Amino acid sequence: MRGFRDSTLSKSVVGRLFIQSYYRLSPPVANWIAQSKWRQASVRVCVVYPAVFIIKQIGEATKSE
Repeated sequence: MRGFRDSTLSKSVVGRLFIQSYYRLSPPVANWIAQSKWRQASVRVCVVYPAVFIIKQIGEATKSE
């Protein structure tokens, strides 16, 4: 994920705004998620797994170009 942030997101204004927002908003959201096993599982299935899949697909697509 860091590689994607550094090599892709940080190269555009929108990407940099996303990064700034993420670092400002993620600590309180992470604390809220951490308070519940159900929330943790939901985020893992609905956010983390799809994000990892998409990033891997992007990585594979850029390797073949």
